[in-house]
Amino acid sequence: MTGADAVISAIGTIGTADDETGNGATNEAAAKAAKKANAKRFVLVSASKDVAEAGVDAIFGPYV
Repeated sequence: MTGADAVISAIGTIGTADDETGNGATNEAAAKAAKKANAKRFVLVSASKDVAEAGVDAIFGPYV
């Protein structure tokens, strides 16, 4: 990610036994890596209603 202006993530799972890891922890790790690489933007593309219901700040806090 070094040198990237933006990172776009479409990482995710829907309806698995471990959605928390597939949607939350995995994207959180990607956001941390983007921040460490000094990317200016991290864009999450998601189809999960859980993100919309909880609000993106509840899941990713200051990373987005």
